[in-house]
Amino acid sequence: KSNKFTPTGTIKVEQTDLGGSEGFKNARLRIGRFIFWHNGNTDMNGYFVDNRTYRGTVRIRSSWRNSAETIRKHWNEVIGIDVSDHLYSLTKNNNGTTYTFLQSDDHLYPKAVTHNSVVKYNSFMASQGVTQISSANIWVSSKDKASSTPMLQRLTALPTIANFSTFGQGTVWSQIVSNLFNTVVQILPNHLKPDQILSFGGQKLRPSYYSTKRMEQLVYHESGHFSHAIKAGVWNYSKLYGAELKNQIDYLNSALRR
Repeated sequence: KSNKFTPTGTIKVEQTDLGGSEGFKNARLRIGRFIFWHNGNTDMNGYFVDNRTYRGTVRIRSSWRNSAETIRKHWNEVIGIDVSDHLYSLTKNNNGTTYTFLQSDDHLYPKAVTHNSVVKYNSFMASQGVTQISSANIWVSSKDKASSTPMLQRLTALPTIANFSTFGQGTVWSQIVSNLFNTVVQILPNHLKPDQILSFGGQKLRPSYYSTKRMEQLVYHESGHFSHAIKAGVWNYSKLYGAELKNQIDYLNSALRR
């Protein structure tokens, strides 16, 4: 009897509001072991099947990089190293089983909800003829509280934002990333800088707010800014973002002087 098998399974994301789970939608996977890896994909229900056969153990990893977004959370991901995570391993004996992203996983769950939310956002916006999320660098934090959409990679907006805010690029950069990786990423090249920063830390301070629905709402809100930015262009969007940032910095400075 052959020991070969074709890896297949289902990947789900816990839904804290509705109960149960939903599929990890149209997600890119890395399937293989050792130095031998190739890409796979889930469907809208989170189901995947590989196109190769194996003996022994096969590892399933989530690749947080696709045509819509690259999701980065840990410092190594922010600086461009290994933007993927191990999910589970399959053998012939447990082939066809399900992996579920759970809210209790502080590293993986925010990434999974962010990915699914982008898929839902893009699906709806496509039906309305509105600009979708594409080629976005998304930083995710479960500790910080400030979220924003600075468009530093897609629009290379940092110099223009700094010009409109009347502050130097260093000050603007520090305000945008707050304490999130600030000391690690001072010299990041443009292609690694964030378009969106999604911070779920404020929600975690109020447990009733740390839910799938609330997290999705944050992604949709910031994604609306992304669509606006692409439509408006770097000049108009940077003027708006710079003015808002200047107002924020001026307010904080005046509060400190009181």
